[in-house]
Amino acid sequence: TEKTHTNSLGVGSCAAEYYYDVNHHQWKKDELDIELTHVEPETFSDKLAFNAVKLVRLGFDTATSWNGEITTKKVLQRVIFLETIAAVPGMTAAIIR
Repeated sequence: TEKTHTNSLGVGSCAAEYYYDVNHHQWKKDELDIELTHVEPETFSDKLAFNAVKLVRLGFDTATSWNGEITTKKVLQRVIFLETIAAVPGMTAAIIR
């Protein structure tokens, strides 16, 4: 009889098969059935945090000329802008080091 070997996580016979499954998961219909919810801010700190996020989002939308119209050019502009901003802390730390 031939034994079927699986890794400790029970997916595939080697790590590569496990990582492939993790990165290329096939979603089932019931896994995609979600409900979007929003909890209204109640306390002062909730309202402050909520409005701070809205303000940052407004600044980001303004800087990238976002008006809700989705085009390839606008999406690329937003992604490049976001990635540029995300690089600043690491670049600053590297310079200081």
